[in-house]
Amino acid sequence: MKLLLIDGHYYVYRSFFAIQNLSNSRGEPTNAIFGFTKTLRLMIKHLQPELGAVFWDEGLPEKRMILQPAYKETRKEMPQPMVPQLDYIQGQLTALLGFKNISLPNTEADDLMGCYALAACKR
Repeated sequence: MKLLLIDGHYYVYRSFFAIQNLSNSRGEPTNAIFGFTKTLRLMIKHLQPELGAVFWDEGLPEKRMILQPAYKETRKEMPQPMVPQLDYIQGQLTALLGFKNISLPNTEADDLMGCYALAACKR
């Protein structure tokens, strides 16, 4: 079985900063939406997964913060023009592309992806 696990925030940020000055007819930024869609469609085309999911960060793990208090302390807040695009991507777009959204409170996407990958290997 081919399983495609995607770190959603990574590709949203990557798309947002890689594609500049793209907006719809109302002037709303669409650069992250466009890049995210293009990237996932290319993944689907080339990898042809049977199953797939998009994983999202939903806070920082408490254990990691205890061990590394400075973890991600230099990370800047999400740029305001990205917020509505992220909402649209999470709320509608991933499902339209055939993916489920997966997240857990106080868990980063890559940690959750690792758990899913290990579970898939055991099947």
